[in-house]
Amino acid sequence: MILIMRLSTQAQQKLSLQLSTSNSLDQGLDEIHMIAEEYAEKTTSPEFLKEVRRFFLANNNRKFFSKDMPASDFLKVDSAMTEKVIKLAIDRHKNEFRDSGFPYMAHVLSAGFLLARLGFSKEIVYSAILHDSFEDSGDKNKILNELHAISPAVAWYVYSVSGTDTRDAVEKDLMLLEKINQFSELSGSVFPKAIKCADGIANLYDVEFMQSRDGRNAQERRLRFINQTENEVLPFAREVDTAGVIRVKNKGEVFSLEEYAKDTIDFKLSLIQGG
Repeated sequence: MILIMRLSTQAQQKLSLQLSTSNSLDQGLDEIHMIAEEYAEKTTSPEFLKEVRRFFLANNNRKFFSKDMPASDFLKVDSAMTEKVIKLAIDRHKNEFRDSGFPYMAHVLSAGFLLARLGFSKEIVYSAILHDSFEDSGDKNKILNELHAISPAVAWYVYSVSGTDTRDAVEKDLMLLEKINQFSELSGSVFPKAIKCADGIANLYDVEFMQSRDGRNAQERRLRFINQTENEVLPFAREVDTAGVIRVKNKGEVFSLEEYAKDTIDFKLSLIQGG
């Protein structure tokens, strides 16, 4: 006889939400990369901007989230600014490509999408889209002024997750984690940590395509990044879960960012190890 454990109603709700939300996040990441791949060398074209804007607005609307979520938090209420933010990111990352061959734009848009689809306010979504616009940039004052023109909050959050311009990767990572912790304490929120989580999860999308660099072969870089994501992103994701800032439609339902990150890490590790 096979015994099937009957889940409580609460457990069923949580599992249902976890699966449906995880699937929508996975599908959204795929769509972003397909759009970016389609336009490839033409990521600065008006058509690409229009496609990306459509995608973000479609994935950030009231039907997904709690009725208690203020209308002012949605991207749609400030669609002109949403377009401006996406365009700024496109201009910042034009002609940049990842080891996988995807335009770098796909990465920053993925980070923004993850938070948009989880119901974070537009300022946090904008910060995620622009999270790589300040770090390693030439004219930092110019970039900071552009970010401030969007919103002082966006400038602050982007700066909070931007690493220092140091060549030592290990030192840079440690300094950035300390900075994110400090800025989270200053703001009294987990939002810098949520942006870092979105960045880390988005980075996992094509981690299996990493190539040899900085004295490490391809496999060493891939495994190092997986390990780094486990050590850095999972604790932050746990804090985001605990803070209860992810908006869900029905009371009593809980989506776990930590579980989603764990599943993504496990899947990518199986690909890298050939399992």
